[in-house]
Amino acid sequence: MQARLARIQLARFDRPMVAPAMAGSLPDGTLFGSTGADVRATGGDPGKVEGFVLLCLGLHANREAAREMIAGHAWPQGAVESYSAILRPFRQTGEANFLGEVGTLYEIGEDAPSPEGPVCVMTSVGWNKENLDMKRVQEFVGGVMAVRISMTGNPALHSQKSFLLEGVLRHDPITLTFWKDESSMTRFAYAKGVHRHQMDKQAGMGTYDRGSFTRFVIEESAGTWYGTDPATFRGFDSSPRP
Repeated sequence: MQARLARIQLARFDRPMVAPAMAGSLPDGTLFGSTGADVRATGGDPGKVEGFVLLCLGLHANREAAREMIAGHAWPQGAVESYSAILRPFRQTGEANFLGEVGTLYEIGEDAPSPEGPVCVMTSVGWNKENLDMKRVQEFVGGVMAVRISMTGNPALHSQKSFLLEGVLRHDPITLTFWKDESSMTRFAYAKGVHRHQMDKQAGMGTYDRGSFTRFVIEESAGTWYGTDPATFRGFDSSPRP
């Protein structure tokens, strides 16, 4: 079964925190649930991750399950800021390994409209365990860092963050970006520049074995992220200062 909704919970801390494992059973209608952190594996336990930003990710067959998972998940004390959202996918490509096997993640109607306002984009990449070449992983990570640097100062970008989920590479790592609208995101992704160069590089070199790219409408939103609500983001003022 493919998911119809995604649910994210984010929490930001002023010190590194280990992502807590999911506690208890998942609500009925939840197809996947995991916690993660912004791209640092702990030295003491190779199955756990830590960072200044923690993520709880759920994929759900219905809205009730998504809401129940938000209500039932608690972060460690001391978060500087927290945010949660229910996301409805309207476009996807590629495959990921979150649902027990490699495949597409979401059930999307053929007539799903593109939104006029803010969008969230979730990308994932994965590598096959057999004969895993860490040089390919390192090559990809280097490209990701170059893309993230190239995003700096983009007035249409609200925020961006990459995460390892619990178990490190057991589930495909993901990146979340929030944009003021789909057209701004599309220009960044496909116009000539660092991101397009990395896409072409992947097509030629195969730095990962699978990847997915999903665009979402932010349907329910609570809290703030870096001071504002991504669901109401209309872009930063990029006009020159006097």
